[in-house]
Amino acid sequence: MKTTIYSQNRHFLWHHTVESREHGSLNDIMHYDHNMVVTYFLHASGTISVEGSSTIVKEGDVLILNPHEFHRCVYDANPQHERISIQINPTIAEGLSVSAKQLFSAFYDRPLGKGNVIPAKVVQELHIDQLLKEIEIPEHEDPDFDVIFQCRIIELMILLKKAVKLAVHEQLPKQENKTVSRAIEYINQHLAEELTTSSIAKQLFVDKSYFCRIFKQTTGATFNEYLTQKRIDFALQLINSGLSCTEACYKSGFGNYSSFYKYFKRYTENIPNKNKDKKNEQKKQAQGKNAQGKSAQSKSAQRKKAQNKSEQNQSQQSE
Repeated sequence: MKTTIYSQNRHFLWHHTVESREHGSLNDIMHYDHNMVVTYFLHASGTISVEGSSTIVKEGDVLILNPHEFHRCVYDANPQHERISIQINPTIAEGLSVSAKQLFSAFYDRPLGKGNVIPAKVVQELHIDQLLKEIEIPEHEDPDFDVIFQCRIIELMILLKKAVKLAVHEQLPKQENKTVSRAIEYINQHLAEELTTSSIAKQLFVDKSYFCRIFKQTTGATFNEYLTQKRIDFALQLINSGLSCTEACYKSGFGNYSSFYKYFKRYTENIPNKNKDKKNEQKKQAQGKNAQGKSAQSKSAQRKKAQNKSEQNQSQQSE
């Protein structure tokens, strides 16, 4: 049985989840979220795998993820699991004097799959647990809730920045396969290139069959599933940065647009945004027109200046 209470606006999605299961463990499939994620484990334990690096989590720990970290959770066979999770959109930093990069450094200023778990000791020391428990939905409608929530999220970001630094000194139980870690690092650095299980296995000096087996065992996904989702994530970043869908398709490593279209729809539940292409084209045209306008104004000003100078010279000669 699963019970979830949630609230959301354009900046965040908050949910408090309680799950119970009499037999077996609770397994999650490998995925990534489109926002930053903070999860507080009130009553839960298990293994969190992020980008091939697995960490054992227990009650009181906090998990942080940036939008590009692929992960999955395997919870132990406890009778009840309870957690609070917040998905945070970077737009929450709009209008602040501090930059988004500085505010969200706990999420981005570290290698993928590293420093994702903040141990309960550090969480309690910085009172992050109290703050997360305070971020609750009011029983009655409160017109100031969004503002209060935003302030608490900003406070949470500051505390997490300190927590990541303190957590470095804590020894957390880890399960890491160096072959898979090296493979994931190589994949992320060469997404736009042609990558196959054979080429990666050769790069790592391991048997292809062994590599496929250990990769699936460690990440919960096949090599092709991981690679495809990574490329779609990268393509989304390129599109959001201003590239057309067609440009993003090939720059993210897809060999043809039909494959890109199929997997984009599968993993994002949307189709590549053709309107984005039109907007980019319109933007380029507008920029071109502005440049032409400025050039014409500049030439007009130069002609006027030359004309005035000529008139002055003629006036001086007549005198």
